[in-house]
Amino acid sequence: MMDWMADGTLSIAATASNQAEIRHFVREAATELGADPDTVCSLELAVDEAACNVITHGYRGQPGLLEVEVKREGNVLLIRVRDWAPPFDPTRVPDPDLTVPLEKRPLGGMGIYLIRKSVDKMVYRVTPDGGNELTLAKRLDKEQDDEHSHS
Repeated sequence: MMDWMADGTLSIAATASNQAEIRHFVREAATELGADPDTVCSLELAVDEAACNVITHGYRGQPGLLEVEVKREGNVLLIRVRDWAPPFDPTRVPDPDLTVPLEKRPLGGMGIYLIRKSVDKMVYRVTPDGGNELTLAKRLDKEQDDEHSHS
């Protein structure tokens, strides 16, 4: 079940079969809010990885709900991914050691690393109702923003 809300939020069952719909929602919303194709691609990747982690590790195959909200505040796109799986703070997961050969690295951690590399900021909090909320921030018009910061 999927519900596109008027306020820029998608509420959807947390299943692997819904990941394409989540990516589509992020692509459409980010494009509508002025993101260029590279930024849209980065945000799609980040949200896809976050949703996959919730589905696979959070809900562990049990029924659950995911909410994805996309909004723009000034020159920043914010995407909030909410779920009600057991609390898990991905910001505390260390980056993988990329100097270790792939076959010798422990499993896991690459998805969170990809999220970090795809956005400018990642913030986690436990919501008052006991859910998880991961906020991803990505600046738009980075060059223009940099020019203004020097004046």
